[in-house]
Amino acid sequence: MTTKENVKAKAAQGAQNAGKILGYWAYWDCGGIKIKRDDFLAKLDECGLEKSYAYEIRESSAFKRALEILEEDNVLTLVDETPGQTVYQVNSLEDEDDSSSEEVKKKVVFKYEARVAIIKDKIQTGDPNQFIWSDDKDLREKVVELFRSTKDLYTTTDFRKFIKRLFAGESDLIKMRKAGGLYFVPERSAELGAQVMKLFDSLPHGSNFDFVPMPDLENSRRALKRAVVEDAEEMLNDLNAKIEDLKGASEKRADTLAGRRIKEIRQLRDKVQMYAVYLEDKAKDLLTQAGELEDKTKEFLLQ
Repeated sequence: MTTKENVKAKAAQGAQNAGKILGYWAYWDCGGIKIKRDDFLAKLDECGLEKSYAYEIRESSAFKRALEILEEDNVLTLVDETPGQTVYQVNSLEDEDDSSSEEVKKKVVFKYEARVAIIKDKIQTGDPNQFIWSDDKDLREKVVELFRSTKDLYTTTDFRKFIKRLFAGESDLIKMRKAGGLYFVPERSAELGAQVMKLFDSLPHGSNFDFVPMPDLENSRRALKRAVVEDAEEMLNDLNAKIEDLKGASEKRADTLAGRRIKEIRQLRDKVQMYAVYLEDKAKDLLTQAGELEDKTKEFLLQ
């Protein structure tokens, strides 16, 4: 019977037999994580991990989380979303007899309860009583309370994002599956992997992190090549779409965004060069595409 432990053991044995590793397979499962941000930062200190990747929960994100809790007993509809505010309508559901039907009488109708909004221009005040609005006083107080309880609470989703940012920033992270979930991490990341393992050991039961040596064998190199090429092509397509969007931006905003796109293109080029030894003929092709994309972006800066 093949189990995850068997696979890990065989991979480790394969790396030992090969005498050299390309890097590590990294994959993790976690769930049910709810931890205050201060406690999370303390855990990072204990594990020797960089805290700057643990972003604060944004006000807009905490507001949406508060509404998700509120929606358990109500129906929420997005009414308006602008750079200045996001407005939802809160409705309840009620049973009603349908007088127009002789055969089927019962139906459910929406009953307006209130509206609730986040006024983004007032977020800088730091007081949710100032930037969370509702035409129902009791509802506003409830949303403010929910907002406060979620603002500093790290959940499973936040934790997963943190792990990705950490590896991408301190080392590198290549998706080995298009859907994600399994990643390649360079060999130089051995210490980082051990620190993340220690962090996972402090999480609730059911969360686990695996960091398995990837042997330097022909099939491993072939898998790495495919993953890097797919990752690079996805980034090129995404960047190309973003650059096309510059055509509709104002001159000032186009200059700002073009500068960001050039930085992202150069980061992509650095990544391709880092793995060029495994990419064979594909490295030149990807670098050529990146160069053409950079030239295309520079045209916006010269207009």
